[in-house]
Amino acid sequence: MKKELVTIFTCFVTIVTAAQTVIDIDGNIYKTVIIGKQEWMAENLRVTHYADGTSIPKVTNDTSWQLLKNDYNDDAYCWYNYDSLTYYQYGAYYSWAAAIKKDSINAIDTNEIKGVCPMGWHIPSKAEWEELLTYVDSNTTEESIAFALKSKSKWNNDKNGSDEFGFNAFPYSWNNPYYGFENVGNAGLWWSSQPYGTWSDNDIYEDIFAYRLKISKGDTADIGGNYYADYLNASRSAGLCVRCVKNDVTSGNNHYRNNFNIFPNPANDKIYFSFSGYFNGTLNIYDLQGKRVLSKRINSNSIDISTLNKGVYFLQVSNTNQKIMSKLIIE
Repeated sequence: MKKELVTIFTCFVTIVTAAQTVIDIDGNIYKTVIIGKQEWMAENLRVTHYADGTSIPKVTNDTSWQLLKNDYNDDAYCWYNYDSLTYYQYGAYYSWAAAIKKDSINAIDTNEIKGVCPMGWHIPSKAEWEELLTYVDSNTTEESIAFALKSKSKWNNDKNGSDEFGFNAFPYSWNNPYYGFENVGNAGLWWSSQPYGTWSDNDIYEDIFAYRLKISKGDTADIGGNYYADYLNASRSAGLCVRCVKNDVTSGNNHYRNNFNIFPNPANDKIYFSFSGYFNGTLNIYDLQGKRVLSKRINSNSIDISTLNKGVYFLQVSNTNQKIMSKLIIE
């Protein structure tokens, strides 16, 4: 038994630290890059289905896009200039409702909004964008954050960047909900999961805007949503690109991680837990499409998984302030 525990823990550490690509439900493969303590997609998302297999509504012209509302419900995507041949280079443009998959209506922590992202990844919160910019600012050898993040090509007027960290920020701008695609070559914009707070005393602004990262031709990088600075850029009905960030699978303190083990893996009809002290939490198991197939409270040292088919799953164990996620193979 002791040998099994050591083997499984070693496997878990490998899963947490090793990743160069990620695949979405449509089969698209994306390069990833580790910047500081975060792992980011190094390409714009181009998926057309949510992780549960549901199709994202496709918009094919400006007139239809302009009918979208600034709310949680009008989820939609389109290709650049509504041309599907551009999908690989530009990625997709998503309304904010599509980017978050309407998940934030009931979400307490915006870090947990998976939205259109693959299993194990999520839409970055405002704080996570800020963490990226802070890290780059402290570690770049370039004159600006934006120059260090910008791609080495596609920017107008020789305003290409150095792509020092491999983020590869292309200037594919956005689909303005009133004027269509604009500013391509001069700016890049990506959604966050966080709605923009109330402006002044008028709550209507909280229902219109959301934060996003903007990198511009003039070598500035900011996280906006402000009425004066970026009125249309933050409109939820705008079409913006998406970069997913990997879940922090090692969140929680070292005592928790080092004293909670799950075995065996691969498993058959049961999985067992080894933990020191009292633990009160929940186990969730997801298939590769992101569908939750099992959810149980952990009140003993084992859980029956005999109802699950053979295959690869993601297992998540969590309580109020700690979380571990790992791959689970059922044979």
